[in-house]
Amino acid sequence: MNTRTITVKALNQLQFHTGLVAQVSQTDASVGGALIQFDNSNARLLAELREWATSGGTRNLIQELSQETRSGYDKLLICDYISDEEGARLRAANVNYLDNVGNAYLDIPPIYVLIQGKKPKERFDADRGSKLFTETGLKVILALLADGNLLNASYRSIADHASVSMGTIGWVLRELKNQGFIRSHGNQYRWLDRELLLRKWVDAFPDLKQKHLLGSYYCRHADWWKSIDLGRYEAVLGGELALAGAFPGFQPASGEIYVGRFKRDKLVRELKLSDVASAKSAQCVRVDVYSRFWGQMSDTNLFSQYAHPLINYASLMETWDPDVRKLATELVSDYLT
Repeated sequence: MNTRTITVKALNQLQFHTGLVAQVSQTDASVGGALIQFDNSNARLLAELREWATSGGTRNLIQELSQETRSGYDKLLICDYISDEEGARLRAANVNYLDNVGNAYLDIPPIYVLIQGKKPKERFDADRGSKLFTETGLKVILALLADGNLLNASYRSIADHASVSMGTIGWVLRELKNQGFIRSHGNQYRWLDRELLLRKWVDAFPDLKQKHLLGSYYCRHADWWKSIDLGRYEAVLGGELALAGAFPGFQPASGEIYVGRFKRDKLVRELKLSDVASAKSAQCVRVDVYSRFWGQMSDTNLFSQYAHPLINYASLMETWDPDVRKLATELVSDYLT
């Protein structure tokens, strides 16, 4: 797992549990790390990333952090996982920390956060090795999360919503049950840990989206998306364009569009999109074109022109921009509970 992924996952966990949103600056070569600041606090934190905080290494880690304190910055340790025991040692040494399963300690007045007792589940130590988090599994999970009534629908209905073969539904449901996300009650399924599954799906979404990227282009007209005839391309809008549609006044810096099968060339030609290499105008806006990878998911009236809110939420949570992340959470609030 790369350090940027560890940082994003830890900050997502913190926001989910506390509502705190971080402002993150890209790595600053002069200080050697990502710079993080939270609303309502003047403290500036320099992220120190580790994949794991082990009992044997915590003492050395504390010494290292204390020795490398830089003027003007407090240290923030970010790890995959910090146990209660190691967390106590870090707090005793006044080390702020976050991890990827939701444990946190922040003592940066007026902000004080202490979350402990959360433990990783062994089955998720290597999410990428789980069948659930392959392309097919992720598509089925999206369908189930998006429609609360689909969990006990027919295999055919689930497959149609997810755009997968009907033969895959059985093993996905078995995996969900074996991994503790659902349980069977008679001939019905019930959710046990929908919240955790949603977080895992959001974390894995960039891999799914990347598989369906058809190309990145530039358009010379920033408002191209306002007049487009989506039906010509069997298309829906996504990413920051969904925020612009839901929150008047928001100005998207880039756009995503999901098109029907074999519709990309027509879209590129008719919108006069240019590839990244040939785009020279400072007024050009980036447009990422993806294939529609889902099936018959129902759309609400509000999102009839846009990809499903969960898709847009997962896409928008990849950004560092705290304002975008806040709006993305509002956009999908009904699906987070």
